[in-house]
Amino acid sequence: MSTKGDYVQALAAQLQEGLEQLAGGETNVVWGVNDRCIIGNRALVINQIRQILLNSKQIFICDGNIVFEQRLETKGRRLITLMQGDELLKATASHLANLFHCAMPSKDDVVTYQPPPKVIAEVLNNVATRDLLPHVDWYSRRPVFDKSFNLYDPGYHSAEKILVHGEAIMPTPWSPPAVSTPLDRLPPGLCGLLKDFCFDTPTDLVNIVAMLLTGLLMNHLVAAGKPVLVINGNQKGIGKTLLAIVLGIILDGSDPPLIHYTEDEDELGKRLGARIKPEAPFSVLFFDNRKGSIGGSLLESLALAPRVNVRMLGHNLDISRANDFLWIFTANHARATDDMTQRSVLVQLHYEGDPKKRFTGTTIEEEALKRYAREHRNQIVGELLGMVIRWREAGKPLGTQEHRCKRWAELIGGILHVAGLDEFLSNQDEVIAELDEDLQELVTLTEHLVSINKIGYFTDNGAVVHPNEFGKKSQEWLPIFRDVRLRQAELTAAGAERAQAAIVGKFFSSRIGRVVPVHVGDKTGNATVWVQPGRSRQRRYWIEISWNDTVTTPTPPACGSAQINSTGSSSSTTMTPALAPVPPPEVMATPEVGGGGNNLDW
Repeated sequence: MSTKGDYVQALAAQLQEGLEQLAGGETNVVWGVNDRCIIGNRALVINQIRQILLNSKQIFICDGNIVFEQRLETKGRRLITLMQGDELLKATASHLANLFHCAMPSKDDVVTYQPPPKVIAEVLNNVATRDLLPHVDWYSRRPVFDKSFNLYDPGYHSAEKILVHGEAIMPTPWSPPAVSTPLDRLPPGLCGLLKDFCFDTPTDLVNIVAMLLTGLLMNHLVAAGKPVLVINGNQKGIGKTLLAIVLGIILDGSDPPLIHYTEDEDELGKRLGARIKPEAPFSVLFFDNRKGSIGGSLLESLALAPRVNVRMLGHNLDISRANDFLWIFTANHARATDDMTQRSVLVQLHYEGDPKKRFTGTTIEEEALKRYAREHRNQIVGELLGMVIRWREAGKPLGTQEHRCKRWAELIGGILHVAGLDEFLSNQDEVIAELDEDLQELVTLTEHLVSINKIGYFTDNGAVVHPNEFGKKSQEWLPIFRDVRLRQAELTAAGAERAQAAIVGKFFSSRIGRVVPVHVGDKTGNATVWVQPGRSRQRRYWIEISWNDTVTTPTPPACGSAQINSTGSSSSTTMTPALAPVPPPEVMATPEVGGGGNNLDW
């Protein structure tokens, strides 16, 4: 007859056998836990699981989420989200089974269990666990520069709280030769990547290099803000999509996934949510072949924001993460809102002739360029790293180019200056005038005034005007706005003439001092809006035109004895425009890049 002692001895033998069997594996065992509950001392079990997670050095807190570093023999390392905020994700238990499993002795054998989700959630939400887990302030899949521009290779760097995955890439030193074209000043890998795209001007090529550097230095730009990239073309099939794809390949090692645009901003937010999951292995948000205007309240609010907050697709939950993405839009004959153009870097591709004769018209040759990007990725990233190292050793001078993203323009402009690429951003005013919907309205208005010779509404080539006789009040501009059908929906909705005049006033006030190109008949030139005060605080607006056969820099017309102060009232001092005049954009030389088509030799 068996006794209680015999049963205990048998159970101990089974337990020992189970331990010996489990010892052959690499995972840890947590005893006294089944798929429903903890048997025994709860605090000891929680502490044991916590120690297993800490000892693994594979669990981190990144951007407010708890993540697991999966280590694959063939594909390297990647991050997988275990807990988003305080919510445990479904696959968490299966991933943590790589680190430990639970076990209970039975009469005949040892029964093992996958870590129970409730127990995992309790451990991960435990205050002690949160305090002890290593934090990641910046995660990158390529070498990254810290705040002092020291370069960090793959691994976790606890002092700076930086986690880097991917291959170690050595910076490649490069001294730009003293040649005229920026293409020939590029290191060989970058030159090979970009030489066959039909950039409208050399500046467009330099701006693409600037956006590659932007992706490389994203950790320095999230808080300060960085612009989106708009790639515009004069026709289909000239390489806009291909250019965006190779940028993604260089930055991430893979093609960037496409986000299909929709005018429904709720739906667009959900589509963004599907692409910005914490474990997403890419840093490019790619909107291809945009139809209509680029902009809208959602994109304008998110583009420069330090964080992206949108709804998660398929869930009634919001998703939030650092805005560490390079946003790219492509379009033919693009139009953009004024807010979006101020938040952008605009790159123009231009090709005259049949695009099918170019490499972008054939799948094989497109794939050859993508293959070149993949095969030379480490070389190109090394060349970009080398640009930053050379700039650091030169004393980290800041660029002087102007942009709404001031810190970005100073940082990238300084690096490009040391690299001998001073064409950075030099064509943006001209390109913005072509793409900006609001400025195009000013072009339409000006060209109409000239075509009908509407005296009193514009001047030619800096003509002197009398302050009491020149310029027109907002009400007087209303018939002109109706003739060219400007702001018709707003004017109709406003109803009363006084309200309509206010809309006209706002139209002009946001464009004072802005220079736009105009073309009437066989004449081309630049137009600038000016303003002077009238009686009863009613301002008078007119447009000054400088034709290109007698180009002059727009200057404030010397035309009065009143000045607008900060409150909009007049005084008896000499009148000056509300904003300082903006000089006309420089006439660009015939592009040395593009135009002649591509000459592939991969």
